[in-house]
Amino acid sequence: MSIDISPSKKEEVEVVRTAEKLPVNSINLSDPLQIEYYKDNSIVSTCLDLVKKRRLNTAVNRSDLYVSLSDIVHKNRLIIPFYNEDRSIEFYQTRTILDKDVKIKPKYLSKVGADKTIFNIDKVTGDFPHVFIFEGPLNSMFTKNGVAVCGITNKGNSTFTPKQKSQVDTTLAWFEKIWVLDSQWLDKTSLEKSEILLKDGHNVFIWPEKFGKRFKDFNDICVACSIDEINHKFITENTFKGLEGIFRLSAIKRALSAS
Repeated sequence: MSIDISPSKKEEVEVVRTAEKLPVNSINLSDPLQIEYYKDNSIVSTCLDLVKKRRLNTAVNRSDLYVSLSDIVHKNRLIIPFYNEDRSIEFYQTRTILDKDVKIKPKYLSKVGADKTIFNIDKVTGDFPHVFIFEGPLNSMFTKNGVAVCGITNKGNSTFTPKQKSQVDTTLAWFEKIWVLDSQWLDKTSLEKSEILLKDGHNVFIWPEKFGKRFKDFNDICVACSIDEINHKFITENTFKGLEGIFRLSAIKRALSAS
């Protein structure tokens, strides 16, 4: 692993007002002027604390993050924009940040009426032969050429939306793709989905026991170890395909049953 994040008048603060791309009146959490203006706002402060705590502001493959204080649906939630290859926002997710919302709202909400796209596809570079496909956007920020599909299901072998499939078949066509899900040691859905992917011929990162029993995902590793990047080698050395991968998952199942 490699270890690697002036007061202004109101009229000088440019708040993003593109309701068709982002929730209403989205505040850019990377813009010093906007942050200075909203420094006394508790919601903005809570977002910034979360970003810092989860190392999202220093992650090697980090993305822009926003918050809206007025959107009807996505108010007071961390906004994660999904840029396409041309750096245009086609989709976004929002994440709960307030403790009081955890029990009454879904942890993640998506842009209504929009097809999910692949997160961080705009950052994919030909400098690396692999693309690492994560379940969630936040984990993909800690590996170069990390992208995310915005959720998985353990039912059937469906992995991409039509739009995502189009991106995979064009922009990502020439890369070797490796699925990096949450720890199979700690997440039953991840364990089941990993087996489905292996049977369907995909490359799958299988968590080594040393890390898999302790950490749920890559973001957890980076927070615990105070690092901003997980090296490609860690992933590729623990990536398997076909029967070899299925045998390794079987070993995890046996270990879990015995514990």
